[in-house]
Amino acid sequence: MKLSDIHTHFPEKSIADICIGSALADRPFSAEDSEQQAFFSLRHDIPFSFGIHPWQAAYMENNFEDALVQLESLFLKYKNSPMGEIGLDSCKPNLPMQKIIFERQLTVAAKINCPAIVLHCVKAFHLLPPILERFRKKNNTADIIIHGFCGSVQEVQKLSRYDVYFSFSEKLLKLSRKTASAVAAVPANRLLTETDMAAPETLQGALQQVSSIRQQNLDDCAAHIFSNAEQIIKNVRK
Repeated sequence: MKLSDIHTHFPEKSIADICIGSALADRPFSAEDSEQQAFFSLRHDIPFSFGIHPWQAAYMENNFEDALVQLESLFLKYKNSPMGEIGLDSCKPNLPMQKIIFERQLTVAAKINCPAIVLHCVKAFHLLPPILERFRKKNNTADIIIHGFCGSVQEVQKLSRYDVYFSFSEKLLKLSRKTASAVAAVPANRLLTETDMAAPETLQGALQQVSSIRQQNLDDCAAHIFSNAEQIIKNVRK
């Protein structure tokens, strides 16, 4: 049985056959810091997503242009890298600024034809449809992944119009009945698993929960999820 971890902050510890690494957001964004965090991934041919996290964007003022220039420089240096994690988090301050920086990053993603985008969204799913609508008019080929999805069945249905993937972690599935219900509503070809900041072995827990909720054989469920992740990785490595 092959495992896929579509979003992890610790790729060096991953037990997955394929994964996408991402930088931590506990410090201000800088290209230099992102490169340092990506060092292991880049040496081991593991895709690493670069982006300004909404937690970082929440504390930026109007002087974010330099950060965007730095971000674009990373994509020029590490071609075809995924972008992420970017998005919106209403639990953090300055949501209007988060939104501006999120949309500006999507403009960069459209400009460079970014193959994959990892989104962070907390209690702001109602803001995503118009943003994704505008992005899809510019780029209808990028794989969009909503990591750590914690929305409802209705939000799955609304967001599926924009050809997004939904990624689930063990922690969120345990904490939220709403999220567990959403798992069953996700099309099989749009389903993913992740560890995020948790221990590597939680990937197996997430897979077991997803297969149980969907009333699907564990091996069959793992195969579907791995196939989805493999397609994303193929697009990143074109």
